[in-house]
Parts: sequence; structure tokens; C-alpha cells
Amino acid sequence: MTDDIRNDIAADVRPERFGSYRVEKRIGAGGMGVVYLALDEALQRQVALKTLLPVLAADPEFVARFKREAQSAAALNHPNITQIYTIGQEGSVPFFAMELIRGRSLEAIVKEKGVIPAHEAAGYILQAARGLRHAAQKDLIHRDIKPSNLMLAEDGVVKITDFGLAKAARAETQLTATGEVLGSPGYISPEQAQGVALDARSDIYSLGATFYHLVTGRLPFEAPTPVAMIVKHMSEPLRSPRAVNPSVPYPVASAIQKMMAKRPGERFQDYDALIRELERALAITSSEAPVTMRAGAAAAAQSWSGTTGAEMRGRAGRSPLPGSAGTVETPGRPGGVPWVLIVLAALLGILVAAGIVKHRRAVLAATAAAPGTFAGVGEGPAPGPAPVETQMSFTSRPAGDSLRQGLRAGLSGDERVRERFRQKSRANLAFVTNDHSILPDGRIKVFGRVQNNGGGVASQARVRVRILLDNGNTAAEGETPLDPSVIPPQGTATFEIPLDYSGPIGTIKAELIWVE
Repeated sequence: MTDDIRNDIAADVRPERFGSYRVEKRIGAGGMGVVYLALDEALQRQVALKTLLPVLAADPEFVARFKREAQSAAALNHPNITQIYTIGQEGSVPFFAMELIRGRSLEAIVKEKGVIPAHEAAGYILQAARGLRHAAQKDLIHRDIKPSNLMLAEDGVVKITDFGLAKAARAETQLTATGEVLGSPGYISPEQAQGVALDARSDIYSLGATFYHLVTGRLPFEAPTPVAMIVKHMSEPLRSPRAVNPSVPYPVASAIQKMMAKRPGERFQDYDALIRELERALAITSSEAPVTMRAGAAAAAQSWSGTTGAEMRGRAGRSPLPGSAGTVETPGRPGGVPWVLIVLAALLGILVAAGIVKHRRAVLAATAAAPGTFAGVGEGPAPGPAPVETQMSFTSRPAGDSLRQGLRAGLSGDERVRERFRQKSRANLAFVTNDHSILPDGRIKVFGRVQNNGGGVASQARVRVRILLDNGNTAAEGETPLDPSVIPPQGTATFEIPLDYSGPIGTIKAELIWVE
């Protein structure tokens, strides 16, 4: 056959043959080539046959690279990688025949569904990671991982396609016929966009961007032009998947954020580490099903009303916290929903006149938080300080014998005077802000601030945190002292508790306790 085949491809006319393959119909096209359904007449099997566009096939250096990369891809033998059967050339147009996958791309599936459930998407990404690990072991980098290059076969197996094509391309700034920068702006790693040397961690980033798209229905970074999108990959902080879709479980969101760290050294350093994390996330999401808000929390996402902690402080003569009003509505941005119900406890009742510390607790009601942003490598947007809706009950008890003796011996006046003295001798601690974040390793960190609203000095107070599942079982717990350990009247202290847990959350319960 002559080079008329180039003219057929350019004119969008179906060629009749490529070597021993009879072309049956055109089934796809991209910025670099055309894919045909063809019949291998020797073996009587259908294949997918890919050719290069004429503008690329006219470059001998590019053709040589294409053949070399196709040969590398043909050496791969893995169930999650599309198998290449034959590499050939018809006239001056190179082609290769590959396994015909009966199924759909993940791009088509996410377009149809809008969002793919996290446990389902995690299974797809896990399969792709296993295939990419095999390629990395052969020193092959894909360079163009995206949903359209991940095919889901009818039997549920994910197949990676288009190995070698993007790697063969040289001009990183050149646009393909579809207007995409080689490497696909929606999923390109920062280092690939910068044109520096790449390793497997670049594909891990692109796989993370693909994961992000599947579970949120949106690209990680959106912009009006490919160049603007690439700039965002290099410089703009990643918005947490949970800020877009709050049903994304924490382990999945954490894995995506680590996969998409700007610096390669902050990502999973190899596929073994990534696969372990994906297997863990898949086990959690499959057994627990997608994490959703409780019915009460879903209602609270629209509006929180009632007496807030800030209002109570305002009634006592202090200014309310910013954003704390009788009715607190969540921000209007996507994903603006409360983070998790928190049950707080405040100790009221240190009697310090005789140097005696009493152990007392009082429980506050449910708390919700509007989304905010927390900083840190590997972390992303997460819930902010809580505009607390409380039913606060200040408990009290008669002073101890030593204090009563002191009052009788040293004070005069009526009972109201003595009661004021008792109250001034009391340290009353209460939570002011509470929050949580996901650490780079997937664990949960709970942190916040406590204020001493009493007249006495508080010391030896600690915060105890428990993560409860929906069935009431404790999944994790921890305890830490306040910092500073001595809190003067109207003073504040902070706490921070990393918990060795990264699974689903029903409730986070934090309580203040006193140590005798």
C-alpha cells in the first residue's frame, strides 16, 4: 500500500488495511492518532489498531521514538495493562495492534454518573496502580494517566492504555490537534509541566488527579485555558476532595492528597506504598460503605440555630466569636457541610482555696463546624472552628470543709457575699474552638482551644478525645495535657491529639478532665 493511507487518515477516510489487519471501522481518535476496529485475518480475532496522525508520522525522529516506546510497552505483560500484539508500518505510517477491550473508559463512566462512589473508584485506582507498578519495574513511565486512558472491561478489570505515546513526544509546549498539552493539563504533574526529569512519582500524581476526578466529578484544578490549568497544578494548593464531595471517606481523601503533593518527595515514594494505602482505604470503604452524614447532621448542614457558646459568653459580658449568631448557616461554597458531630465536656468546679482539686465533668450538646482550611504539607481544606450550639450546664457543689472554715473564720456578711467568694475561687474551663485535620499519613488529629471562664487559677487539666463509630464502639482514643498547664482566670490554653486511626468516623467526643 502507498502513502495514500496518510491522505485517507488526514481526510478522515477509513483505510482498508494495515498489513495483515483488515480495518472494519473507526472506533476512536485523539490528538495523536486514530483507533480502528480491525480483524487479524491470520488469527481471526478482532483487535484495536492505532495509527499516528500524518503530521506526526511525517517526522522520522518521532516515528523512531514511537516504535522504540511501543516495543517497550509490548514487553509488558500484566492483567491491568492493555497487551500490544504487533508493531508495524504501512507505507510511512506506523501502527500497532493491541488487545480489544470490550467496555468503557472511566472518563465515560464518570460523565454518565457524575460521581463514582469512593469504594468503587478506589478499586479502579488500585488496579491501575498495580499495572503501573509493573511498568515502573520495567523502567517505563506512562506520562499520560487520565480517566480516558483507563478502560473498564466488561469483566470488571481495569486496563491501562496508550503506553509510550506521551513519552515519545518531545515538545512539551506543543499542542496536539485536540488542543491539549502533551501530558493532559487536567492531570499533569508539576514536574512534567516544568519539563524536568520524571520518574514513577509523576504517574502517581496523575493517577491521584484521576482519582480526584472520579470521586468528585470535577478536575482537581479548573481554568479557562490549558496553560492556566497547568500553572495551577504547579502553584495552587489542592482543594480537599471532601470539600467538593463530603461523602468521600477520610482515608480516600488523604490518599489523594498525598498522591497529588506538589513535591515528588512528599508523595508515595513507590507503588508498593501506594498500593498498601489503597488496599487499606478499599477495605475500609467496602466494609463500611460510603461515609455519609447522619440525618441530624444533614439537617444541620442547612442551618444551626439555638443558643451558641458565643452567645452565652456574650451574655456574660464578653464579645461573641466571629460568625457565631443565633442562626449559623454554612458557607455557600461547594461542600459546605458540617465536619462531624462533636460531643464536648467542660469541668466546672475546682475549689482552690484549700489547694484541693476536685474531679468534675459536665457534658455539652452536639457541635457542628463550617468548612475551613488548615495548612500543612499533605493536608487540604478541612472543617474550621465550630460555631458551637450548646446546652451548657454549670454544675456546682458546696465548698469543702476547709473552705467553709475559712469563710467562718475570716469573712463576715450574708450568704450572697460568701457565694460570690465561692464562685471567684472556682476555675471553670470550657472549649472555645474545636477542629480536626487529616495528617499526611492518614491519621486524624484533633485540636482546639480552652478558656478559663472562672475566677480561680486552673491547673492539672487534660483533654480526652474518643472517636466513636456509628454503632457506639470506640475506634480510637487519646489524652493530652493542656498547654500551658497553668491557666489564669480568663486565660486560654490549647491542645492537640494525633490519633492512630484513619477509618470512618461517627462522632468525635472531647472532654475536659481534672487530675487529682
